[in-house]
Amino acid sequence: MLDERDLQAIAQLMDRQLDKKLDEKLDTKLSVMEQKFDAKLVAMEQRLDDKMDAKLVAMEQRLDGKMDAKLVAMEQRLDGKMDAKLVAMEQRLDDKMDAKLVAMEQRLDDRMDTKLTTMKQELKTEISHEIRALIEVEVRGDLKALSAGHALIIQQMVKKEDLENFKADVQTDIDFLKAIVRQHSTEIEQLKRAQ
Repeated sequence: MLDERDLQAIAQLMDRQLDKKLDEKLDTKLSVMEQKFDAKLVAMEQRLDDKMDAKLVAMEQRLDGKMDAKLVAMEQRLDGKMDAKLVAMEQRLDDKMDAKLVAMEQRLDDRMDTKLTTMKQELKTEISHEIRALIEVEVRGDLKALSAGHALIIQQMVKKEDLENFKADVQTDIDFLKAIVRQHSTEIEQLKRAQ
């Protein structure tokens, strides 16, 4: 017969085996449950991701629409302000440039007037010197040559009394030629009649 110790050992063995089987069954069931739970979690996570993506896309679209509208409005306000500022700045720059250009033009005009006056004076002085030099060299030389030629002409000129004598000789020759022409004309006339 089995004593109490044996019974206890058998009970312990049975407990161990039972525990082992229970542990195995529990492990198997827990494993299956864990797999099912993981599958459900994955499916739930997928559904949540899909819902969140859809909601995020919708929210992003609404935000994009609102942001676009706000950006357009802000851009229009900025454009208006920038245009006004640019026009004002351009006007100020134009005014400053005009003032500077007028001042610069006046300074240039003054400098040019001064330089032109100086150049005119220098040119007048230079021309005056050149004319004097030209007169000295050319005109005086020409005057000397003219004066020498005039003296030669005067020497070669016929004296008045010689001219009177020449005139008388020429008149005599003319009178003589006239007489001969008359005589020849008369003779030609007579010859014509005779024929």
